[in-house]
Amino acid sequence: MKLDFSLKEDSDSSIRDWRSVNEALLRYDCFLGDIVFVVGGADLSTNWGWVPMLDFAISMRFVVDDLEESESAMFDFTDSDHTIEFAMVSRTLLQVRSSYASSVGTVPLGEFKIAASRFLGATRAFLENSFQGLIENPHYKETLGKYW
Repeated sequence: MKLDFSLKEDSDSSIRDWRSVNEALLRYDCFLGDIVFVVGGADLSTNWGWVPMLDFAISMRFVVDDLEESESAMFDFTDSDHTIEFAMVSRTLLQVRSSYASSVGTVPLGEFKIAASRFLGATRAFLENSFQGLIENPHYKETLGKYW
């Protein structure tokens, strides 16, 4: 399984002070790019350039949390009808499909949990090192919530 991201180089060039950007902007309008998401040979990556990475990274952790409580979860892309569906096919095996790709992948649930956690950590590390003042932003901390 591979879960990674790439940011558009110019997606946030107009923001000068990252310490005061509000939660809605941080979550849905900043840090736009694409996901690299390969599950059991199924490529569910995007090539749109507009996926909000912070929102996606946090949402993958929400998916993990949801799967602890139920046998399925769904991620809805912001400003789009596209979705990624997650469904348990056994106690330990997760099936992943999307509305925008024809392939369906399976992955052990434990592997997905680790990948989602690492993805959020890598996203945070990249953003915090690349956007001066972001880590001082109280809205950033609120957005991350329990994953701070």
